[in-house]
Amino acid sequence: MHALHKSASMFLYELMFRLSREKGIRMFSANHPEPDDHLLAGHDLSDQSFCLGPQRDFRREPEGFPESIEIRRIFQLRDPRDILVSQYYSFGWSHTENHFDEDAREIREQIQRMTIDEYVLDESHALRRMRNHLKPLLRVPPEEADVVVHYEQMVTDFKGWLSRFIIPFRFKRFGVRSQRIITARYAFRYRNEFRPDTRPNSHKRSVLPGDHQRRLKPGTIIKLNEELEEFLQRFGYLDSTRSRLA
Repeated sequence: MHALHKSASMFLYELMFRLSREKGIRMFSANHPEPDDHLLAGHDLSDQSFCLGPQRDFRREPEGFPESIEIRRIFQLRDPRDILVSQYYSFGWSHTENHFDEDAREIREQIQRMTIDEYVLDESHALRRMRNHLKPLLRVPPEEADVVVHYEQMVTDFKGWLSRFIIPFRFKRFGVRSQRIITARYAFRYRNEFRPDTRPNSHKRSVLPGDHQRRLKPGTIIKLNEELEEFLQRFGYLDSTRSRLA
């Protein structure tokens, strides 16, 4: 499963962990208390199912799986303009500095000297890194067997989003562990997960789509649209913005 930072990747980690346990398969992840994603290369995977993620990029790695292994990828997408806005508040203001090293503190100080419009258009850091993150998905688009889901649907229609996210786990059609029953159960479990948290230091202060519309100047949005046009156009994020700016 692939999801960039600020696309609810830690929530997805929790969800994947629970779904893997429901399915009875092993989950490899860099987010485990003892990370084990690096162990995949040494495992005989020819006769078992497994889950890996979240990968915070869109690269088709790790490579080296045997050709006999059937790989189905889940790509969680989010409007990159909203990601950039979320990064500004998280990296510059919200995240605690308790575990920051000197470089991280310097980056925070740089961000705090910038306006949000300056940050999202910063060619030396934020914007350049975002384009680099998106390039692999543009060079090698998702295949027919892959599942593409959107953060925007996740926070507004979780049950509909989950009904697609869960497909690669291949739960049974009928019974207490069927896809339909598990989808309904998890939709109930996480029914309050995406309500906004208005506390000053919350990491999920704005979960609704389109935060860049509320935070950025119109001229900044136009410039971002130009810089990220290929991704925005291909994955359906551009038309709604144009209608709002018209």
